[in-house]
Amino acid sequence: MCTVAFVPLSTGGYLLGHNRDERPTRRAGEAPRLLEGARCRAIAPRDPDAGGTWIALNEAGVTVCVLNAAEASPARLPSKPRSRGLLVRDLACVRGIDDARVWLEEAREVLDWTRAFHLVAVEPGSRTGRARVARFRWDGLEADWENGDGPTLFVSSLLQPTEVERERSARWRTRAEAGPIDAGGLAAFLAGHEPVRGPLSVCMHRDQAGTVSRTLVEVTRSTAVMRYLPGPPCQAGTEVEARLPLSPASSRSTG
Repeated sequence: MCTVAFVPLSTGGYLLGHNRDERPTRRAGEAPRLLEGARCRAIAPRDPDAGGTWIALNEAGVTVCVLNAAEASPARLPSKPRSRGLLVRDLACVRGIDDARVWLEEAREVLDWTRAFHLVAVEPGSRTGRARVARFRWDGLEADWENGDGPTLFVSSLLQPTEVERERSARWRTRAEAGPIDAGGLAAFLAGHEPVRGPLSVCMHRDQAGTVSRTLVEVTRSTAVMRYLPGPPCQAGTEVEARLPLSPASSRSTG
């Protein structure tokens, strides 16, 4: 269960917002910091339960994040499946969507013992080309990719999946048609309760689960910023900010 929103910027950079929906029994995530042992400079929050993360941003300006998904064949899984959050750590240093695609296509053995998921990868563009986004979907049996370069919403929900996607997508279309979306507008969308506060709203609330944090990524010409808000985004909280200077090649690519 999660909501991810992507907005390309005119300079080749982008905004990405991620609402993490989880059960209240999970321990609270830890604020973003440099990933230990990574082959590159990358920042990510941390899941203390499994040691992985749900979103990572690296010095190439690439973001990778994960959403939960429904299993096509639950019986295929081992007794102790691998955490989906470890996939984000595995992919934290990819230089773009193509790198992520190659890794996932060659990692079938890893996927076989990982729960179903959607993985979103975003790469910055250039002065003449927009940032791009792609989603990899794995249901435990089959995989597919979809790509785009316009404002895009990705939604996953294990309960009422059709209703949740329809309602949140309608809200996103309304917001996108209203005009350009900046970081403040994206944060406001992720905190929204339309049509009512509950399981269908972007900031999700129900008895067994809810939105437990919001992560906002902004990549510009020279800097990548991750702003992490613990707790439901509809509530006042203390935002934690982590920054990465982009590597020289990435700085040129974002204009």
